Amino acid sequence: MHSEYTFELLHEIRSFKIWAIDRGPYGEWESEYEQWLDIWNAADMMIHRLPAEKWSPKVTTDVLYILARDHKEGHIIQELINHPDQLLHLAYRALTFPAYPDYEARWQISYGLGKMEVYKEQAQNLLHQVAVNDPHSYVRRKAIMGYENKIKSPVT
Repeated sequence: MHSEYTFELLHEIRSFKIWAIDRGPYGEWESEYEQWLDIWNAADMMIHRLPAEKWSPKVTTDVLYILARDHKEGHIIQELINHPDQLLHLAYRALTFPAYPDYEARWQISYGLGKMEVYKEQAQNLLHQVAVNDPHSYVRRKAIMGYENKIKSPVT
């Protein structure tokens, strides 16, 4: 079941996907989308108001998709860092077997875990797993950097 928050975000993501159809492989052109503010507002609303454990598999997959596309501005990952419960829950879904296939989402989740100020042990465990097992070298590097950041930070 979808809430009003998920409907709005799914609508915005669908609009992005339609716009992106003829653009080719993902890259810098993603930032040319003129409705990013609408996506960010819808994502913020859902992150603030609906616990990630209530997100359906479709919503989770679409959030990971748009997170991967938001790699230049990084608005969505920053919002997730500010809501560590949400980030941690999404990280378990994105990084554990089977991992979400788009490395752009996985590296952002790894980055976010490294910046999170709470759930140090859980973040370290996930980051270690990613650093050892992820098939993409950039994701592994981000996981290692995040893991090292957790080791240096005080226990929370």
